[in-house]
Amino acid sequence: MEKFRVVNTKFWDDLWVMDLDPIEKLLFLYLLSNSHTTLAGIYELHIRKMAFETGIDREMIEKILARFQDDNKVIYKNGWLLIVNFTKNQKYNPSMIANVKKIIESLPEIVTNDSLFTQCLQPVYSLCIECIQKEEEEEKENEDESKSEIPAWEDFKNYALENDSNIDIKALELKYKAWKENDWMTGGDKPHKIKNWKSTLLNTIPHMKKEKQEPEFENGTGKKINDE
Repeated sequence: MEKFRVVNTKFWDDLWVMDLDPIEKLLFLYLLSNSHTTLAGIYELHIRKMAFETGIDREMIEKILARFQDDNKVIYKNGWLLIVNFTKNQKYNPSMIANVKKIIESLPEIVTNDSLFTQCLQPVYSLCIECIQKEEEEEKENEDESKSEIPAWEDFKNYALENDSNIDIKALELKYKAWKENDWMTGGDKPHKIKNWKSTLLNTIPHMKKEKQEPEFENGTGKKINDE
């Protein structure tokens, strides 16, 4: 599956990168952007594969990786590579955060039992948990807020009558029940969630059935008051 990885343009302004040899810069860019990378910045990749895809000699790759590890930029053990600050330089949406968590949870014991890897991965995993919990709490708050917006029938009716005293109460009650049974969604071809029931009701009232009113007559004339 095709992947997209973004390398910040500030990469070239980093003092550590500036001190790298051209071949070292090539390898580090490759580690950031090759097809095996993951959103968690840890993946399995053998040196022979790195050599084949970059054209860099295997012995040279081993020396460069050793330097990267001494500089605390990568960890490479048993065919697994971790880019130490990878997640700090990424912008994740909630779906990506969940993906990072899933990747870390699916790592083999050869990684999870190694203190070098877990020292870097544990803060990332904890942050994922925190972000996911925060998102769930916000969703629950929004859901609770949405439910609290559903008015009682008497409030609904009184507000409608304040704005149109001639509205048919039976029709109004049917509308209220329909919205409530539909999880406070409007009907029609393009239903949507009702976020502000008063505003939605005001827009709906003009199209609702009205009660019939008896005409008023002048006393003893039999003539309607509004007749000319």
